[in-house]
Amino acid sequence: MKIDILMIGVIRPKIIEETTISLIENVLNDNHQYRMIVNIDPIGEKKYTQMDCVKVLQKYFDNVIFNCPINSNVVNAWRWVLNQSKTKYIWFKEDDIKILKKVDLDDMIRIMDNNPKLSMLMMDKHGTLPSHKRTLSDTKILRSTMEFEYTGDKWYKAPNW
Repeated sequence: MKIDILMIGVIRPKIIEETTISLIENVLNDNHQYRMIVNIDPIGEKKYTQMDCVKVLQKYFDNVIFNCPINSNVVNAWRWVLNQSKTKYIWFKEDDIKILKKVDLDDMIRIMDNNPKLSMLMMDKHGTLPSHKRTLSDTKILRSTMEFEYTGDKWYKAPNW
């Protein structure tokens, strides 16, 4: 299956490399083909360029589609990466979030396939800890003003919104 990985970021090539390695080591597997779609805004570490960040990603992905705009605009960045994607499933990669534990990507796809109204799965380090969630019931939590339902297999799913 083809999966697009979407990322918006700023000029921080070392951080982008660390987080990319964590994604590769903890999420991606050989069952799928991946394409990286990235927008790097022209702010961040002054000693580097936007292309330095793109080159980091090109070390790890054979197919990198990139945009290096002249001006920073997070809305335009998201719009651009989303408009490039053509796959059924997309992974939103945060440019500064490391994935610390193994994630079963195939299990996530199975959950999505088995729940056609499902629009998103969310992994939140703090959202599943009792001290960080407001419980609506045994099977639902409220996080970021959105209700997520527990799927029974270690994931919370968002409604089709």
